[in-house]
Amino acid sequence: MTAGRIVDADSHILEPAEMWVEYMEPEFRDRALRINRDEKGLEYLDIDGLVSAGYSGGLGSMAGVGKSLEWKAENATKPYSEQARLTPAAIDPHERIRFMDQEGVDFTFLYPTLGLGWEGECEDAALSAAYCRAYNNWMVDFCRPQRERIIPIAHVSVRDVNEGVKELERVAKLGMKGVFISPHALNGIRYGHEYYDPFWNAAQELQMPVTLHVVFNPSYVGRHLYPEDEGLGPSFFVETMLIGDFLLSFTSMMCDGVFEKFPGLRLVMVEVGCGWISHWLDEMDANYEKFGRGMPLTMKPSDYFKRQCWISAEPTENSIAAMAQHVGADRFLWGSDWPHTEGHIDPVRKVKERIASLSEDDQRKILGENALTLYRMEKPAQTVG
Repeated sequence: MTAGRIVDADSHILEPAEMWVEYMEPEFRDRALRINRDEKGLEYLDIDGLVSAGYSGGLGSMAGVGKSLEWKAENATKPYSEQARLTPAAIDPHERIRFMDQEGVDFTFLYPTLGLGWEGECEDAALSAAYCRAYNNWMVDFCRPQRERIIPIAHVSVRDVNEGVKELERVAKLGMKGVFISPHALNGIRYGHEYYDPFWNAAQELQMPVTLHVVFNPSYVGRHLYPEDEGLGPSFFVETMLIGDFLLSFTSMMCDGVFEKFPGLRLVMVEVGCGWISHWLDEMDANYEKFGRGMPLTMKPSDYFKRQCWISAEPTENSIAAMAQHVGADRFLWGSDWPHTEGHIDPVRKVKERIASLSEDDQRKILGENALTLYRMEKPAQTVG
């Protein structure tokens, strides 16, 4: 196959725990996110003075990609900062480029680590917006030395839609290529509701793709079955296997007519796999035909998906090629989730093996060209000034 550009559409950095203290505006600084220790000496993410239910007691194993279960158990209680230093490509942009060259990756899109753990547990919309501003400002600074190849995706909270619109507009001016939001509607208003229309409209006007990326959701389906903190045990396994938040939000947006109202909106779903998408589109199409009278749609749900949505495959999924053949190869990306515990080592080889049955053109699309088109990166990204 003629080599194309290789793009990792979902990877992570290990942001310094003290970053929020340094980057928060003065009026919010005393409420900044930080790492503290409990009475047992275990680290936890401090969210406005509260102990995080999800980011507690296992922070030292967050960079456990490719590690054994024994390693994860031994390192769960070690300091987050100590483990971060042992993963230089996750904390230094120049080291990240060297790592990407070793992996055969041309571009990577960066998401947070600690930043995925707070939003579901912070009910203060103004504070949530301030956390996002601090993180986004730091990410711009972090990526600046290597901005042509490591691309920051902004974190935006839409708990208050007006705050979300303001931050979306601000990060667009900073040169960021896209934003991610919680896949779970944290304010209790479904994403298909007109409440969010100003945000979808702004994303459309600014040509900023919106990603649904996993965040810790303290009320995930089944949480009540695991009332005790299990660390990296059964509850963590169950949580990583569930995609209910994505299905609910994606289906709501589809069936409530978000893509009909905003035909230029681009939605991306990452770190949730792709094997389910064909079945879900088939079911939505069939139910639209049976029960869709009165729905604000002029096309089948699958047609909107093929026009406006993208989904990221995990390198270990054996169904990538089949999904691409059924849905269309130009809708697919891939992500390594490096360096997280549930992430992947040697991801490029694994993806190539799983899409080898596709045409060379389709392989190039999935490996990188789709991501470059989605984020309007046909030419290298410009350095943020």
